[in-house]
Parts: sequence; structure tokens; C-alpha cells
Amino acid sequence: MRKIEEDIKSKTKIAKKYVCIDENDHIIISFEQAKLIKKDFNQLYMNWSNYDGSSKLNNKKSKNSLGGCKDITFKPQISDKSRELYVEYRKKILSVYLL
Repeated sequence: MRKIEEDIKSKTKIAKKYVCIDENDHIIISFEQAKLIKKDFNQLYMNWSNYDGSSKLNNKKSKNSLGGCKDITFKPQISDKSRELYVEYRKKILSVYLL
């Protein structure tokens, strides 16, 4: 792992907080940067993974963001089985992520 880190440092042309850019303009993320990304964006991920779309505030914002169109009537229906599968999937992802 140390050799990999040294290799990344030797190829780095530009170093930023979360990524490095090498001489070929490829983005490289070191192990330390990956840990930092996980630490800094964990709360964002948790908020996203717990969002169920039922917030009245969010529904109100989405209507306003459509340019004032109030006559949109299409609302996709999700079957109970699909909803159940999705809930189980989220639980599984959270259990793996929170290890």
C-alpha cells in the first residue's frame, strides 16, 4: 500500500483535497483521500439513503421547479412488491455500509 501511495505522489501534477490529477490529466484518488471523502460525505449519503420522497416540503419544491406547471397529472405507481424489495435493498446497503 505504501508503494502505491508513493507511485501516486510521483505521478501527481495537481493535488486537491479529494483528488489528484496526473500528467495525463487522469483523476486519481489515494487511499487517504478516499477515507476523507467517506468521512466528509457520510452524512450526505445517510440523508440520501433514508429519504423516502414523502416530504411535503420536497413535493412543494418539485412542483415549483417545473416552471409553475400545476396541471401535471402523471404519477407513477410502484407496486407493493417493488416497494418492499427497495426497502430491503436499502436495509442491506445500510448494514454493509455501517460495518
